[in-house]
Amino acid sequence: MSDEIDRVNEREAQILALQVASSLSRSLSTEEVDAIVQKGRDCVDCGLPIPALRLRAMPRAARCVKCQQDYEGGKK
Repeated sequence: MSDEIDRVNEREAQILALQVASSLSRSLSTEEVDAIVQKGRDCVDCGLPIPALRLRAMPRAARCVKCQQDYEGGKK
């Protein structure tokens, strides 16, 4: 019984991963990007507004460049 539950849990995790990947890979329309840039977004770490240029380049960005670099451990 536990093997069956493990297989079901593993399959559910695979399906969720595919759904997330599909959602993230969907391209945004120009109108959607414009709306994001117009509305603006604050960095989840420092709370400052993410610059419009970054949002235009990466509309799904959750962090400003500095905080993203810090988050990634300065890899960039």
